[in-house]
Amino acid sequence: MNEIEINKHQTYKYKGLKIGIWKTADRKFIRRSWAAIYFGDLKFLSDRGKEIHKKFKYLYLWDCSLPDGNSYNHKFGEDCGIFYPTDRFEVTEAKAIAKAQNIIDLELEKVGMELFDSSLPTHVYNRETGQVTLRWCLLEDNYEL
Repeated sequence: MNEIEINKHQTYKYKGLKIGIWKTADRKFIRRSWAAIYFGDLKFLSDRGKEIHKKFKYLYLWDCSLPDGNSYNHKFGEDCGIFYPTDRFEVTEAKAIAKAQNIIDLELEKVGMELFDSSLPTHVYNRETGQVTLRWCLLEDNYEL
């Protein structure tokens, strides 16, 4: 089978949303991924590739929650621990976190949303729907508090 089950390594908060990071050192799995180049012959690697080869220990997979409650790579949820070599892995945890943060920034910009003043509560109760939601607002909306 061309898959692996791994546990979540870390969870980070960013702009009120959640970033999940998974990691694996399973060599058999890594050899079936694009990162197999770092196990190969060093003469085919660039100087940067050789530096990565020296430090390479894990593959890190990232995902992030979005304002609509969905996840970007659809890894959060029931089957979030099953991965394939074609999933979006990075060779460093920092790069995986940066990718997730970038996606959150792009998504927020795309939907035109921003977080209210951080000193206010992070969630609000909507009397019309009876639901508690993250405190996001459209940029063009002017809410009075």
